[in-house]
Amino acid sequence: MYVHVSIRLKGGMIVNHWTTTTFGGSPESAALVDAVETRHSYAQLTLHHMTLRRRLNLDHRRIVALIAHKSVRTIAAVGAVLAEGHSAALISPAFGPDVRRAVLDSVRADLIFDDAESDTFQEIGTAERVPETAQRVILTTSGSTGVPKPVSLPLERVAAFIRWGVGHFDLGPGSVVWSYAPLNFDLSLLEVWATLHAGGTVVLISPEQSVDGRRLIARLREHPPTVLQSVPLLHRVLAGHATKPIDRTRHVIVTGERFPVELLPAMRRLFPHAEIHNVYGSTETNDSLMFTVPRTWQGAEMPAGRPLPGVHAHLIDPSGSLIEGPGRGELITRTPFQFDEYIGLPGRTRSVLLNGIDPAGDSWYFRTGDIFRRASDGLLYPVGRDDHMVKIRGVRTDLAEIEAVLKSHAHIRDAAVVAVAENGDALVLAAYIVAGGDLDKFQLRLELSRKLPRTSIPEKFSYVTTLPRTATGKVDRRALSLN
Repeated sequence: MYVHVSIRLKGGMIVNHWTTTTFGGSPESAALVDAVETRHSYAQLTLHHMTLRRRLNLDHRRIVALIAHKSVRTIAAVGAVLAEGHSAALISPAFGPDVRRAVLDSVRADLIFDDAESDTFQEIGTAERVPETAQRVILTTSGSTGVPKPVSLPLERVAAFIRWGVGHFDLGPGSVVWSYAPLNFDLSLLEVWATLHAGGTVVLISPEQSVDGRRLIARLREHPPTVLQSVPLLHRVLAGHATKPIDRTRHVIVTGERFPVELLPAMRRLFPHAEIHNVYGSTETNDSLMFTVPRTWQGAEMPAGRPLPGVHAHLIDPSGSLIEGPGRGELITRTPFQFDEYIGLPGRTRSVLLNGIDPAGDSWYFRTGDIFRRASDGLLYPVGRDDHMVKIRGVRTDLAEIEAVLKSHAHIRDAAVVAVAENGDALVLAAYIVAGGDLDKFQLRLELSRKLPRTSIPEKFSYVTTLPRTATGKVDRRALSLN
């Protein structure tokens, strides 16, 4: 996926044969450590890769679907597909059969690799087969706000992202990077594919381990990462489990959701020598904005930062006009890493791409749907999602703002707010709270009234032990709305 990979054996040694990029590790060094602590060397990963590559015998460039299990064979299979010049579509193993079939039909895959069912590629019957004209990696959105969309990333743009990630986060032999995100999620471009390209070691964290504080602490001690990237969920889980500081970690990257400012002191104690980065991006654009948190920083609100090198970002108002200087609007971005289409959804693709923004050149910008505020110093701050804006009693209400106020409470570990229908079509706000202590609802409403307008105070409060989450670690709002 990073990746043309072609490594051959010669005289008992593994020799790198360059095409576009290669696995970067020496034969005896660890490429992967799986969830049950089995170590897989680069020699072993390469043998899996070469075996699977020989089993691909297609006369034209095709799309091959791979069920994205966190296993050495699945990772080797992705490399084999791309090394043979085909396109790889990574499909979440968490998708139900109907969703999986819909995604497979949309991407028009010819073959499927599912490590849980077979050790080779299987023919599948999908829609009309159309030879691929360009090589690409296909990821899917989480589906937390609708049916998952297949996101097409041209291979040269994936390679550009990997080059940036390797350079910026000092990846190379000796690097240890946790694979916390699902393999089909865009975070794996850095965690897995960039790390293997650079010759580092990937530590695979299973879905079961990802929310188990004790097991995560044990793996931290056994495999301290030099680079740790995750959604905020990981740091919320770790915060409740004391352990000795991890001195080896150089970079901690928080992404996927609003940065949990209240957890910053705990993150500093656990990773005392690490630079902490708040990174903003999406499946469609990959990383777009970044803010490296100064050690003296004590702000109440964490900025998403400024555009990465080569990234262009603007704010637009509801009419689509550019907002100059300080202001608030929808973020649009153009990155060297961004997608070219939602496969099988031409109307949806057209709806999120804008042209004519730059006076010079034909440049397509992605409409993120995220509302940002630009300060006078140019820093961008996340406000909320456009589709998280609801009207309560005729007043436009930002669900993310309510959640941020709830999470700032001393006894609230996590919270989510959704709008639910009551008494016909009227919408009311329902808050779901993971509490770390005794909470009186009346007192909580009183405290919220000091910080929020009356229409933003939830009418319903439910205390839960955990919030439902998608496979990518984001709150599953659809599941909450059905409660």
